[in-house]
Amino acid sequence: MDRVDRFINNRTSFTAFLAAALTALVSGIALWMISAKCADHIVSEQIRALFGDTGAFGSVSKSIPDELLGSSGETLRKYGISPDMDPRLLGSWGNVRLLIFAVSFGAVLAVIAVFMFVTLKMFGKTYRELDKIYLRCLRIADGSSVSMPLSGEDFSAICRVTEGIGLITERMRYMNSSVDAEKNFLKELLTDLSHQLKTNLAVVRLNSDILSEIDSLSDEKREQLCGEISDNLDSMESLVIASLKLAKLNADSVDYDMSSRDLTMTCRQAVANIAPLIRSAGVEVSFTEDEQIVMPHDAIWLCEAVENVIKNALDHAECTEIKVSLRQDPSVTVVSVSDDGVGIPQSDIPNLWKRFGRKSGDNTMRSVGVGLSIARRIVQAHSGDIFVYSEIDKGTLFELSFVSNRIE
Repeated sequence: MDRVDRFINNRTSFTAFLAAALTALVSGIALWMISAKCADHIVSEQIRALFGDTGAFGSVSKSIPDELLGSSGETLRKYGISPDMDPRLLGSWGNVRLLIFAVSFGAVLAVIAVFMFVTLKMFGKTYRELDKIYLRCLRIADGSSVSMPLSGEDFSAICRVTEGIGLITERMRYMNSSVDAEKNFLKELLTDLSHQLKTNLAVVRLNSDILSEIDSLSDEKREQLCGEISDNLDSMESLVIASLKLAKLNADSVDYDMSSRDLTMTCRQAVANIAPLIRSAGVEVSFTEDEQIVMPHDAIWLCEAVENVIKNALDHAECTEIKVSLRQDPSVTVVSVSDDGVGIPQSDIPNLWKRFGRKSGDNTMRSVGVGLSIARRIVQAHSGDIFVYSEIDKGTLFELSFVSNRIE
């Protein structure tokens, strides 16, 4: 925007000129009236001086020659001039008034001109800064990674505006990155979920077709096919429920009930909830505790996190024993789940937290699923994290570690 555009399109400049013109008009009217009063006073003093009455100007009469002081009064009266006459009747009164008005109004116009010059310079600088901010905002709106440096002097309005826009820009970038992350999460989740469901759906459809098209099946074969359909439906149901939980956790839409509870009871409840799975796997699970540990946590969700870690050991560790223990250190509170299984290669540990991830290099391992991803999200929501220590053929240790400053 050039200077002409700034002047025409900005009401501030127009308002400033209008205010200056109005000030000049009011000042001219006031000075014209004041100049009349001043001319009256000056001409009156001059008349009194001619009659030897110094009035307010004691030094004026001394400029009159001494020989005129005696007869001057009579001579002036002869021509109709008296000390109390109206000064505006004299021809010099208009010239005196005009001179006073011209000098005083010229001084006022000069002051107004200087003020307008300084004001317009300041407006011009402000408009240039605003133009820069406007162009940066356009580039930011277009998706360009443009920063918003501070403009103007410290604590000025422009500086505060740029600071506010910069803050909004950073928050918008964070929101956009969060939205992009959510989009990618949902996209990957749907892709992984559909991939995982394909096998189950194929088995269900195939068995359903066999049951509907072949009438000569034996009762034993029919029972087997129905059992496979039921198992696959249960698997799909569990997979969908777990995926929905993970999506809800990822969106931070869970309202945790962070009340002070006994963490030992929560962990014992987790072991009790999966007792049938433990018996079915033929694995011995032992539970040891340091002492009663009370910390703020959501018992239902944290119980599920511990369950998922234990389930992971039951499903993938090929172990015979699982140990669950608790301890409270000065800085952290730790829930440990260890097994004596085959262990996890170090290169596969980062993949444990991926949805439906698989452990590379081990064809005997089944899909890890979403259990550990859910567990880690829950633990992180409790201001903690899960650490994994493993050695091949010697077992694996999962530590659910919570910061102790949350402990009451």
